[in-house]
Order: sequence, then C-alpha cells, then structure tokens
Amino acid sequence: MADVRDLDRAITIQYNAVDLTPDGHPEKAVQLSNLASALKARFKHRGSLSDLQEAITVQKTAVDLTADGDITKPPRLGNLGDLYECRYQRLGDVSDLELAVSFKRMAMDFTPSDHPDAPARQAELGSAIKARFERFGNIADLELATSLEKMAVDLTPDDHPSKFSRLGSLGRTLELRSERNGDIADLERAISFNQAAIDLIPDGHTEQPAQLENLGRALLSRFNRSGDVFDIERAVSIQQQAVDLTPDGHPDKPTRLSSLGASLQSRFERLGDVADIERAIQMHQVTVDLMPDGHPEKVSKLEHLAAALQARFQRLGDINDLDRAISWQQAALERTPDGHPSKVTLLRKFGAALAMRFERVGNPGDRDGGAELQGRAAELGSD
Repeated sequence: MADVRDLDRAITIQYNAVDLTPDGHPEKAVQLSNLASALKARFKHRGSLSDLQEAITVQKTAVDLTADGDITKPPRLGNLGDLYECRYQRLGDVSDLELAVSFKRMAMDFTPSDHPDAPARQAELGSAIKARFERFGNIADLELATSLEKMAVDLTPDDHPSKFSRLGSLGRTLELRSERNGDIADLERAISFNQAAIDLIPDGHTEQPAQLENLGRALLSRFNRSGDVFDIERAVSIQQQAVDLTPDGHPDKPTRLSSLGASLQSRFERLGDVADIERAIQMHQVTVDLMPDGHPEKVSKLEHLAAALQARFQRLGDINDLDRAISWQQAALERTPDGHPSKVTLLRKFGAALAMRFERVGNPGDRDGGAELQGRAAELGSD
C-alpha cells in the first residue's frame, strides 16, 4: 500500500511539473514521458484502465513533441508501443496490438544495431510479435519473436538488470514454439532459460511472480509429455508461489490463478486426488470472474473452467457439473469469431460434451446438436 501511495504522490508531482513547463519548452516531452511512466506503474499495481488510457494520451503527446533524430525518440516510441500492448492485453482490441507492433518496430529501426539500447528494442518488439502469434497463430510471427528475443538475450550482459526478464520472455517463447512444433529440445531450453531468470531475479522484485509463472507453465508442459510426477509437483508449488506473491487487484492475478488451476487439474488426472480438481475449479472460476470481458484470454479461461468441471463430472458423475461445463463451452464458442485458430477445437469439445450428456440423459437434442457441431468442426478444419 505504501508503494501505491508513493506512486500517487509521484503522479501528483509529475502533473504539476507538466503544468509548470511551458509549451515549446524542450523539457515538456521529458515531463510528459515521466508522467506516462508513473501512470503505467500505477496501472500495473491497481489495474485501473483510466490510468492506462491517460498514460497512452500523455505518451503519444511526448512522442509527437520529440523530433526525429532525437536520441530519446526510440525509447519513447517503444514506451508508447508497450502501453498499446498493455491495453490490448486488457481489452483485446487487435488494432492496439498492431499499433504496439508498429511503434516498437519504429523504435528498433531508429536504434543503431550497436547501440546499448538495441537489445531492449529487440526484446520489446519480440514481445508484441509473440502476442500477435498467440492471437492469430501465424508461425512466421513465432519465428520472428524467437529470433528477436534470442538476439536480445545474447546481447545483454549477465549483470544487466533486464537480463532475467529477457531470459524469461525467451523461455516462454520457446515453450510456445515447442507446443506448436512438438520439439522437446525447445521445451528443455525454455525450462533452462526460465530457471536462469528466477536464479537472477532478486527476492521481492515485482517481476518475480511473472517469472515463476513462466517456469511453472513450462514444467507443466513437460509433465504433460513425459508424465514425470516431479515436474507436476514443482509446477504446482511454483505457481502457488506466483499466486501468493501477486496482490489482489493486480491485472495479472487472473492468469496466475488459471495457471495454478491447470497444474492442479493435471495432477488430479495423474494422481486422482479429488481435492486437486476441487481447487482447480475454484481457481478457474475466480479467474473467469476477475477477467474482464474482451480480454484476449477470456475465451481460453472459460474453456479451462469447462474442462475442469467436465473432469469432475467424469470422476464423480454429478450431472450438474456437465451442465455447467456445457454452459461455459457455449459461452466460449460465442465469443470466438470464425477464422480464429481455436474455433475448430472449441466446436469439437462442445460437440463431445453434448454427446457425453446424451449418453447420460438421452436427450435427442444433445445428440443432434453434438453431431452438428462436429460437422461444423470438420468443415472448418478442411478449409
């Protein structure tokens, strides 16, 4: 709480500094950029969209006031791109993501390759392009993000304060590539980079929960391939730490709860402890409740909740769980536009759940609806 009060005071002071700096003064852009940074920091703490909106407006003005060729132009472009990426992550508007990529690409292009800030520009652009891959599934974006983040890591000295964050980001990208191409070597490298990031990050650092979440996800991915119980036990433990270290109200709290829920469900499916699936459902339900509509990950979180309820139905046989799972699957499908890379999978899962309920209850509408959904999935999958 003290940190947030400090931010409140800093923002008040920075607004005063902006007001006291005349238009046309060379320091105006500096004061505006500082204000945008403080507003972004408060958004990271509180999740208030108004802070993010104001930060974008202020930072855009700072960029417009900065001449091309000014040494501060690239970092200000990069910061503006980062703010647009933050808004995309919050609201899911693809135009914000494209603006993030555009501004970060300009920032990198305006930075000489031998400049000390070149790794930062590469890492920033890699982050935005990775987000675009996660939205649209274009493999070219994934390869470009991997290349940019690897360059950033290679060019960053071991004692640099951003080394751990760049290692962790590269680890996450390699995990995504492993999921796409099935290459276990990418996954092993992802775990290695994620562990290196955690080893470097100081205890209490604000990014510690994010790095823990990255490692937990990668360990879960390896468990799902190898079945090594040690990996799933570590994944649950690490992701619990990430949740515990993330304050309530933090914009990343829902995704960390969801990651913990996924690991608990995987452990339930392996070891059979009903307490794990109970907690997994709780984590996924809180995630869905906390995550705003329009968030780019909302659909996947609805799907995760449905899957956990379906898993409990298959274990305990309570038809209410299957009814709830079907309701959430329908909600996920309704939020997924045609052409989205997850559309076919959602259709198949929804159809399978209806078929499962038909077998239990015998309602012909479920049988017919399930067959129709599977047919739509087959049709879209053949395009």
